[in-house]
Amino acid sequence: MLSLSPVAESATLLRRIGVVVGSVLITLGYCLDVLWRAAARRLDRARVDRYTRGWAAALLRLVRLQVSVFGTAPDFSDGRRYIIL
Repeated sequence: MLSLSPVAESATLLRRIGVVVGSVLITLGYCLDVLWRAAARRLDRARVDRYTRGWAAALLRLVRLQVSVFGTAPDFSDGRRYIIL
């Protein structure tokens, strides 16, 4: 199961501003790269998946969040699309 432990430190105003600015810059960087590669026709599904994982990981590191997944995932190879929450 997911463990939600309380936050050990409170975020200062400077930290909050840093997270907002960092989030915008990280997202902007990934968006510009994706748009550039799409315009150059050098964008494929595998690259989009890598970008999505990298973008999400960077944002999680920025807010100092660690994610742990327990258990096994079902087989998603049936061609349908899934959203996992």
